[in-house]
Amino acid sequence: MTQPVVRLTRRAERQRVESLVEAQADARAALAVAAACVAVEAFLVLVPVGTELSLPVGVDLLWLLIGVVTVLALPLAAALAAFTSVRAVLVHGSDLPHGTARLHAATVVLAVAFFAWRAAGLFAG
Repeated sequence: MTQPVVRLTRRAERQRVESLVEAQADARAALAVAAACVAVEAFLVLVPVGTELSLPVGVDLLWLLIGVVTVLALPLAAALAAFTSVRAVLVHGSDLPHGTARLHAATVVLAVAFFAWRAAGLFAG
């Protein structure tokens, strides 16, 4: 009779470990998305402003299309990354290892910095 109980206990422990590994991977992915939003925004804003960049005609149109998609997609991606991190901490906060919780906190801070930078740019000019 004890053998099925031991199997269930091992299975539950294995599932818990797999869940923690998945949570760590999710936290890393959310942080990567937020960091990519900041990097792409910096590249698309600072490169044309910092240099007198004159692109060829075809590349200029492509740059414009990428800029329009970026203006629409980056805030959405950063908001979703921050939302998933906040939700993970609120729902699974006590079960998350400290490293995973720190990754989620870094994601939220980076997303807030992204939106603050974006808002400062909107209200500056």
